[in-house]
Amino acid sequence: MATTNEHGLLQSEIAGWLQPFCDSESTRYEIDKPWRMGDYVYATNGIVCVRIADDGEWEESQKKKPNAEALYAKFPKDGFAPLRGDRLIWCEHDARMSLTINHNSVVGLEWLAAICKLATQCGEEPMVAEPLKNSLVIPIRVGPFEILLMPRR
Repeated sequence: MATTNEHGLLQSEIAGWLQPFCDSESTRYEIDKPWRMGDYVYATNGIVCVRIADDGEWEESQKKKPNAEALYAKFPKDGFAPLRGDRLIWCEHDARMSLTINHNSVVGLEWLAAICKLATQCGEEPMVAEPLKNSLVIPIRVGPFEILLMPRR
């Protein structure tokens, strides 16, 4: 029987939805697939980090992984608003189209598209908060998923 988490999502669905945020070419860490650390399952490629509460079905990773828990130490509990046009500004950065979120963080379209696809898959609207204090890191919530977008300057 297929296992679902408290949000009714199948573990196999979650793994598939997290995979686009992994880095299959990383040489520093084994971040080519989602992994469990503590109470969460993480996926990151160094630009976007996504986590969801563990449903108890994921195995703890024994391989070297980034300290993703530390990244989320300041993730806000509230203050989120819909990620809509008034928070996005088209710009050109490094000779490619990007978006500026909250007027100060440049984000490549591919990562915003991946976050919007995740939102569509789980039927939730992406919600964004102000960047973390003294940082350009943008917290985003998509239903049960907590996302840190680590943009370029």
